[in-house]
Amino acid sequence: MMKKSAPTDMQTQTTPDNDDSIDLLAIFDFLTQRWKQLAMGAGGGLVVAVLGWFALVNYQAQVVLVNQGAISFVGWKSYTQSLPLLAGQVLQAEQFKPDEKNQIERMVQTQWWSQNVKPTLLLSKADTKDLASVSKAMTDNGSDNIVNFVVSATASSKDRAEQDVAIATRFMQQGVAYLSLQNMVSNYEAQVLNTESELRARITQVRIELKFLQERAKNLENLQRRFPGNSAVGSQQVVDLADSNAKYMPISTQLVAVQSDINANEEQLTRMQDQLARIQVTRDFVTPALPLVAKEFNGLALVDQLLAIEADLRKKAPAEDSNAQQALNTLQAQLISTKTFFSKGLESRLAPSVRKTFGMIPAAAIGLFLGLLLALAWAVWPLLMQRRTPTSA
Repeated sequence: MMKKSAPTDMQTQTTPDNDDSIDLLAIFDFLTQRWKQLAMGAGGGLVVAVLGWFALVNYQAQVVLVNQGAISFVGWKSYTQSLPLLAGQVLQAEQFKPDEKNQIERMVQTQWWSQNVKPTLLLSKADTKDLASVSKAMTDNGSDNIVNFVVSATASSKDRAEQDVAIATRFMQQGVAYLSLQNMVSNYEAQVLNTESELRARITQVRIELKFLQERAKNLENLQRRFPGNSAVGSQQVVDLADSNAKYMPISTQLVAVQSDINANEEQLTRMQDQLARIQVTRDFVTPALPLVAKEFNGLALVDQLLAIEADLRKKAPAEDSNAQQALNTLQAQLISTKTFFSKGLESRLAPSVRKTFGMIPAAAIGLFLGLLLALAWAVWPLLMQRRTPTSA
């Protein structure tokens, strides 16, 4: 009987380790035996994902506001800081409808405006990435103009999202108009306070100077009567009366110069008095306008109230009073321009578009994958626990 030879070293090295090898047939058998369980898990994940998409994923509504020169890019940077403050004032004054409160509370936050109101520039970032700055010529040509604003709002339902984006759009139109009117009335108030006092001081100075000039003219006329032979002969040279040699000029020449200065001062005095009369009309407008600006934050409603003040002042002003008519015409032109700019220059021409913030296909794919993964783990877990349990002798 022959004795078995011991395995060689080569045979020992080439013998595969069955514990570490992957048996594809075993995996295939495992999948075929449990395909129903895996399919049920994947289907369950798909159903849960779709139901979750319908129940939990929010809606986003968007509106495009066409900007026809109402807001520039630089102006919009200022409005993004002012509009949240205005929203806070509206909340404090409780000038909102019950269904508008939540949306206005969101608009108090500065980041809401940067996230939900996107300006579209005539010159895109891709066009300006190689430019270090925008030149004045490009600015004058409208290269930094905003074409439109894309306003968005998110809510749990489609109707609520449409309502919120309508509230945001309306607040933006009314708020920008209000801030423009507030700035206009504030400038008029400063003009009344500063220009009026300055004009009165200048009028007093001109009157004093005119009094001295008139007295000088009388003295020169007396000298001319006393010395009738002291008159200019031939061509006359007009000199400044402030010159020390002016007193040696012929009396008639001095009279002409003095009368010229009197006429210039009288004309200047008349112009300043006319300007003061126009300032008084502006004061009559600012006095009732300031309380309205302090309590009415709807710019499109405020401009109508300011126009009513202007119309009332126009009824009281005489038609032949050119100064009052000029001041009122300037006021009316600015108010109508503001009303047109923010009612027609910033408007929505299309209905809002509404969509889910997360697509159904990605949600279904994620649910399908997670359901399949969970079912696979559920099927493999007993096998792993069986392998870890030591077998009895």
